[in-house]
Amino acid sequence: MQVGLGLLCALLVWQIATRSLPAFLAKNHPHAALALRPSASEPQLELAGKAAGTLLDDTVQLMDVGAAKAAEAAGLAQPAQVTAAPLASSEQIRAWAANAVASAPLSARGLAILGALNAQAGDVKSAERFMSAAAARSLRERAAVAWMMNERFHAQDYNAALRFADALARSSPQSSQIILPYLGRMAENPRSSARFTELMKRNPPWRATFFDRLTGNIADARTPLSLLLALKTTNAPPTQNELKAYSSLLMQNKQYDLAYNAWLQFLSPEQLAKAGFLFNGGFDFELSPFAFDWTPARGKGLLIDRAGRMQTAGGMALMIEFGGARVDPVLLTQTLMLPPGDYRFEGKYRGDARTRRGLSWSVRCLGQSATINAPSDPRFGGEQPSWTPFSFTLSVPATDCRAQLLQLQLTAHSPSDTMATGRLYLGELKIIKERVAGASEDSQAQ
Repeated sequence: MQVGLGLLCALLVWQIATRSLPAFLAKNHPHAALALRPSASEPQLELAGKAAGTLLDDTVQLMDVGAAKAAEAAGLAQPAQVTAAPLASSEQIRAWAANAVASAPLSARGLAILGALNAQAGDVKSAERFMSAAAARSLRERAAVAWMMNERFHAQDYNAALRFADALARSSPQSSQIILPYLGRMAENPRSSARFTELMKRNPPWRATFFDRLTGNIADARTPLSLLLALKTTNAPPTQNELKAYSSLLMQNKQYDLAYNAWLQFLSPEQLAKAGFLFNGGFDFELSPFAFDWTPARGKGLLIDRAGRMQTAGGMALMIEFGGARVDPVLLTQTLMLPPGDYRFEGKYRGDARTRRGLSWSVRCLGQSATINAPSDPRFGGEQPSWTPFSFTLSVPATDCRAQLLQLQLTAHSPSDTMATGRLYLGELKIIKERVAGASEDSQAQ
């Protein structure tokens, strides 16, 4: 009996020493683990992974070179190129990885290491065999998935390339700099654009990043608009942030007409019916983060928000409340798209805003500093308990003025002039085309 128990104890100790203990030591003491069990897969994989860590990282970073080639033809910004450094003792690493895979055939990490070694040696066919097997076992094996994305893209197997890009973007968001150029090219390629659009309709977690980083990743500014329109009727329509990112890109590149037309296509029917020379002049709608709507200043000592009209039945107004601190002198802006001609801006205001030099309106052509409106009354603001009308005229030149910037600002010559207290209410703002002799009433619009 005692002999049997002794043998059982010895067997347990042997199992612990040759199996459990090597597995426990594999992470931090792989050489000790191998001394206990030379055939153990865990310590060999750990040793191979540590030695090949730089190689695997470079395998992913080398995808930047592929992204650069994908972008080069379109003249897009190219990601930084990285060259894999020569790796010492590659045969030892190969032996560790091969033994690990032999003991654990489902090891995606071991297969990826072997794939990276073959890629570095220039054996692309063998590298693809190992990388494909690694990616099939785990889409979280970043090096293998990135390598397969690049290979499938350059083989023009866009369905597979898009599948790998999607998997990599989901499992490794930090790899977006590598992935986005590929996604951009596939969004624009006629052979892959339909599949890309269908994927976007499923609202992948990287969709917002794609729209947020369009610069350098697309060649045609209309590509994102086609995507956004395709998403419009889905269960995951474009978000305001996605629309704003696209609109901002167009405005930065002075593509004002395309930005304006894109913005119009995402207005509600009610908003579109009231869109004229000036948008949301009655403040009927919540302010949106687009250049063609009102953009209020933000900051300590300043509150700008919609409010119900006082002393007037119905309607909304914009309230600007000053807290006595220094504020940005530009309080309110809106980008206009007025054709050449003469116009009149008019509206009403009331309140008790107290400023050193008053407030004024200005209109200038985007990209230019000179104003194109008649000087407004510097006393605009001040004590005005009842709604009071105001107006000024402006003339849009025929050249170099496709878009205009309307601003309400504090008249300020020094920082102290930006301090104000009280409230100002604005309402019934509109722009009217000045009547031309002989023109019909239909030629005027608000």
